[in-house]
Amino acid sequence: MPGNKSVIDFVHDHLMPKILSPSPPGLINLRDEFAEFLAGKEFEDDDRVDELAERWEPHLRRYINKRIDDWTCLSLSPPMTFTDEEDKIITWRHPRYEAVTGFNVLPASYGAIDEWIQGKTGEREFLLVGAIFLKALGANLILATDDPGDGGVDLVGRTDNSEPLRSTFFFVQAKFLKRKRISREILLIEYGKYLQAQRSEIFGRYRRNLAMNQSRDGAAAVYMVITNSEFTDSARQAAVELNILLRSRKQLSFWIARNASIAKIREVEGDLGILRKDLDFNLASKIDFDKVGDQ
Repeated sequence: MPGNKSVIDFVHDHLMPKILSPSPPGLINLRDEFAEFLAGKEFEDDDRVDELAERWEPHLRRYINKRIDDWTCLSLSPPMTFTDEEDKIITWRHPRYEAVTGFNVLPASYGAIDEWIQGKTGEREFLLVGAIFLKALGANLILATDDPGDGGVDLVGRTDNSEPLRSTFFFVQAKFLKRKRISREILLIEYGKYLQAQRSEIFGRYRRNLAMNQSRDGAAAVYMVITNSEFTDSARQAAVELNILLRSRKQLSFWIARNASIAKIREVEGDLGILRKDLDFNLASKIDFDKVGDQ
């Protein structure tokens, strides 16, 4: 197993799932954890495992630091960082995480919400994540619009009239991928569908049901792509050029966790189940964080 692949597999398949779990350890010995991971793969010789773990450690540290940067660039507190102790990583569940790192602790329900999103098995199930996220944004009208041939729009929403951003309208494409990031090509295909849909009769109905045409202070349309995965750098650059709002799983998990516990989310899921297209049913009426369990 080449060094680069070992490092990537370890971080994505072992380390991050462990750190983002509901109850990760407060401290992790990186070299020991990496050596144990290697031993469970192809390497049976303990001396060989320790040698490879030591040799690949600089690359591993650089790769982890890049992952930490991924969080901070999105204005999110990273779930882990290195300590002054050699080979030690401190996680967001450590009781002195804020004092030691200077980062804020992630919401208490973050790990459970992230695990819940990861448990979705397809786009139909993932739509509920998008609806709950729109509610967290302050939307008081949320409609499921997904249907074959609808042109790349799965959810639409309108901000509450009492919100500072009233008359902001969201058109959401939910992309569910397994072990793959949203590429520039995928993003451009979905955006093309959205542009084409704007000339269709169904898009006119979206506008009517959202009462877009009745707004007295303008109407700002936001096209958003959400995913249970991540976006490539080229996709992020394309989104900047085309005015597309992107939200990855880590962002969805964070903002949903800021508003709800996993108990609340499961109650909402029990009430709504798998979302189906219904332009006359306001999903927001069933997503009331204040009335679904305790935080």
